[in-house]
Amino acid sequence: MQQKRGGRIMMTMKHASIVLARLNLRLTRYEKKSFSLAKKPRPQRFFLASLAYMDVGQGREQGCGSFASLRELLLKFDSFVKMLITRGLLVSTLLSFSMVSQANSDLPAGLMIIAYDGVSWHPYIVKTGDDDWVKIEDVRDPAAVTWQHDKDALFIKGNDGRISSYQLETRQLKRLPSFDEITVTQLRANQQGVVMVRLIDGRSRDTSILAAENRVDKPGFNPPGEILRQASAQFHPYMHNDHLYYAHVSCRAECKPLIQEVWRKHLLSGRTQQLTLLNATSYLYSVTADDRYGFISSNQRGYYQLLRLDLVSGETTWLTEGAISDNFPSVATDGALYFIRRTAAGSSLMKLPAATNSAGVITEASVEHIQLPADVQKIRYLELNQS
Repeated sequence: MQQKRGGRIMMTMKHASIVLARLNLRLTRYEKKSFSLAKKPRPQRFFLASLAYMDVGQGREQGCGSFASLRELLLKFDSFVKMLITRGLLVSTLLSFSMVSQANSDLPAGLMIIAYDGVSWHPYIVKTGDDDWVKIEDVRDPAAVTWQHDKDALFIKGNDGRISSYQLETRQLKRLPSFDEITVTQLRANQQGVVMVRLIDGRSRDTSILAAENRVDKPGFNPPGEILRQASAQFHPYMHNDHLYYAHVSCRAECKPLIQEVWRKHLLSGRTQQLTLLNATSYLYSVTADDRYGFISSNQRGYYQLLRLDLVSGETTWLTEGAISDNFPSVATDGALYFIRRTAAGSSLMKLPAATNSAGVITEASVEHIQLPADVQKIRYLELNQS
């Protein structure tokens, strides 16, 4: 469980997050109120976790080891830091720990993941005013989910193909029979409601894009209406302001990989425009609030990597590289980009802090790992819908 370097105990990122969770559970209510780890500076949180980790590693169950309380632990903090500096361990240790210990208060409202807790898949969301993930226990093993967070409404496709809505405040799950006669996939919420892909005859070779409103003056999703139909197939619909962005398949059976370019349609004028010519499988997933940049995942270079598209000039800038698969690039109002990265080791929730102003590929040192809820074992989907 321990990693040793030169005879000194080094704590891994995974062990640090586990210990923090255990330590919080073992604190008394009084100590939790007075010494909340989440409110301590990151070095202090690391110090507390380190001491608890070494005690757990030695088989002690009291969590705080030989120290009577957190007060005593904090008094030891200065000498602990001096010791690390003396041994040359502080910088590398704190840097590695900070990669997974981002404070939950930094997460943007409107963020949603679909994650597996060891038994079922559930949506986990970040609500306005909350500083932590909220697990939606009532929604289990959905085929697809999207969250209209300003109305606290989930739009759900069950494993049986049936469509339902779920209101967070009332915890009411409601079947939507107006969707029973069609097959839909790739659901995406927006301020007006939700857009989705309809599979014509239940197959992906021919599709259309549908929209269903969820109005403030009349809550509840209206029956869907068609807003786009072109030859071939369209996927990954995303509505932002007056535009519908989507991926249009231009070459399927004859091309490897499948060629899928990014297009957009102005919903008022009906004008459509092709935005990319990457000759690869690409899709746009989010746009900045000012409509300046769009963020795309594309396999042009062999793996799904992220690039930024300037929607004014048409210029593209690659943001990630390497033997990885980066998907669901979701930009927040502060310009940070959240996405899911898949490697041989599994899937992680990541953040690029400088995605809107980077001049090129962002170095790995600047890519942040976002800490997931303690019960999450793996994730498969991400979206960020902000008002």
